[in-house]
Amino acid sequence: ATTTTVDETAWTALDETASVVLSEQRYMLRPEQVPSSAPRESLPTDPDLEYDERVLLYRDTNSWCPFCERVLLALEELKVPYAVSFIDLRAKPDWYVEMSGTGLVPAVRLDGELLVESKTILLALEERLCSPNASPPPLLPSDAAERAEALALVEDSDADESIGALGYRFLSGGRFGEPKDESKVPELRAAFEAKLDAFEAQLGKYADSPYLMRDFGLADIMVAPSLERFAANLPVYRGFDVADNPKYPKLTEWFAAMRTRPTYAGIRSDAGTHNAILERVFGLAPPAKLSASASPAAREAGAKLCRNRAAVAEDLLARTALASVVCAADASVAAAEVDAFLQALTTRLLGSGDAAAEAAEAAEVEADKEAPELGAEERRRAVQAIAASYLRNRVSAPRDMTADAAAAFRDACDELAREAYA
Repeated sequence: ATTTTVDETAWTALDETASVVLSEQRYMLRPEQVPSSAPRESLPTDPDLEYDERVLLYRDTNSWCPFCERVLLALEELKVPYAVSFIDLRAKPDWYVEMSGTGLVPAVRLDGELLVESKTILLALEERLCSPNASPPPLLPSDAAERAEALALVEDSDADESIGALGYRFLSGGRFGEPKDESKVPELRAAFEAKLDAFEAQLGKYADSPYLMRDFGLADIMVAPSLERFAANLPVYRGFDVADNPKYPKLTEWFAAMRTRPTYAGIRSDAGTHNAILERVFGLAPPAKLSASASPAAREAGAKLCRNRAAVAEDLLARTALASVVCAADASVAAAEVDAFLQALTTRLLGSGDAAAEAAEAAEVEADKEAPELGAEERRRAVQAIAASYLRNRVSAPRDMTADAAAAFRDACDELAREAYA
């Protein structure tokens, strides 16, 4: 007979480490809600919310939306207290569709007034929440001429020939929602490169600044989500480097400056997430390997996996063949095998030392070698390979963790998947 146990001793030690790692972050679990965790405090999805902040942001559950990212970055830069409510775009609540008029995100309630469209929201935040000489400073220049220049850049970022629109057409082979034509890709690339030339020239206008204007502001916020996605997508799908292209040295400096801003680091996604989205939307294959991440990022990934392990385990068991096939429909065996794998992955990410590693190893299922279908060792290997392969594509930044942490998470999953049958 097969006997199974879930060892909570190892999780206790890992939880203690996770508490230290997450002590200065706003990560929270959301039991029985969508999403099951969030990178910061959030409210339930409900039409009648109570909150004290002047701003309530409605955003997508997966934290993928580039337009929501614009608003989030502005709010974080302005250090404005705000509340968040998530909207599942695959199952939009009727009350939200009626309230917003479109069912799209983002939407914001500012002092009770509903605002939609990211550019409209950003300009309203600037007008109502900012004042000259404030700290942090406003996101538009105080000088009248420079303010007009910045506003022109903001408008251009939302135009039909914007850098985001032209980059998307080059990436996908046509306009959004229209049939794609690969024969037009050279023409689309030329149009995008011409826009990048103009962008490079604007970046060089203020010699002491890496940004589009003298200081970081709305002009940068408007283009950051699109350019970050192109930096991930275009090298893979078009062989075109955006972030480190010798033809655009000022753009390379802009990316470097943006990625060192703590606010941006907390809300941007990673290359793996961006390319996984393209696979789901366009049927294009994601990259096979991402770059390695620093130890603090791996520890963040491990801490958040540790805290959200129940939802992750439930997702694995519901969406893969682990329970029905690998574990021969034995639910207790499947749960214990998944728990053992998650402990091993968490231990590797947290780098918790020999004691935690030994505890995780001890948590593996002790099963009879004559268990149905597979022996214990073969079953463990199958669970490791399937779970690692599934989770490396399931993680999403910044929904589950920051971009660097998500990259570290995928690296650890890739290692475990390779090791399963090494």
